[in-house]
Amino acid sequence: MWKAGLFLVFLYSIVMPMSAHAALVVTEIMYNPAGANTGRQWVEVTNTGTDSIDLAAKNVRLFDAGGNHLIKSDGSSSALLSIGATAVIAQDPTLFRADWPNYTGALLKSSFSLTSAGIVGFAHTDGTTLTNVSYSSDQGAANDGNSLQQPKGKPEGSFIAGTPTPGSYPTAPPAPIPAKVKPSPSKSSSTSRVTASSAKSPSKKSSQSTTRSSSSAYDSGTVAPAATANAATAGALSWPFAIPTFAAPSATFISELATSVWFAVCAALVSFSSFSLLVIQRHYKT
Repeated sequence: MWKAGLFLVFLYSIVMPMSAHAALVVTEIMYNPAGANTGRQWVEVTNTGTDSIDLAAKNVRLFDAGGNHLIKSDGSSSALLSIGATAVIAQDPTLFRADWPNYTGALLKSSFSLTSAGIVGFAHTDGTTLTNVSYSSDQGAANDGNSLQQPKGKPEGSFIAGTPTPGSYPTAPPAPIPAKVKPSPSKSSSTSRVTASSAKSPSKKSSQSTTRSSSSAYDSGTVAPAATANAATAGALSWPFAIPTFAAPSATFISELATSVWFAVCAALVSFSSFSLLVIQRHYKT
């Protein structure tokens, strides 16, 4: 029986660490602020797990393309990130507060350095990764005052450039930056031809001339008749239904699903071991 007890203790030691699931998500990156970069870079993280995370623990590191770095509190807030809480890790907390005087959340510091493209991650010194994402200036927020933001419900690393919101994990993607609209080609030449033809005389003959001018302009591809435009609009609106879109599963959902599967496997192992012990006991009794 003592062997059975040791086996159950072993299984218990495997299952219990998984019951408190910690998950960290990089929710915002300011890698290239407008103006001078020195000391003004920062990273925002959110605890999406089911247990608190001590970011200033000796075995926790922030790593970038240049290496791994310790995280410390700036003295005004705790480094213990509770469930659902968000914290900002800045190169220089003093400069960060100068840039964002209304920020009241947790503020930590670390000696990281971000380039125009690279990685940001958090890990334990034993190699256990808490989170790891890559970013690039192709995603935007390069020296224009914007930051890269991770919307909820999107895969990690699906950053979108937008107005910085330190301390606030957005529930929806930030408003897209307006794109430059190219001016449409001028149609003054064809319009002037039609106007000049109409101005000659209000008679039927001038009307026919105007019709011929419009027809020739259409043949040359300069002016599209209303009937053709209406037909194109009708064709665009004739689709009977909208194509459905499906959001990718969130990191929290995936982690909770993995935890549930782990518990199910461990429960099956416990049941199997208990059954095996009963069979062994009956065998020795007989």
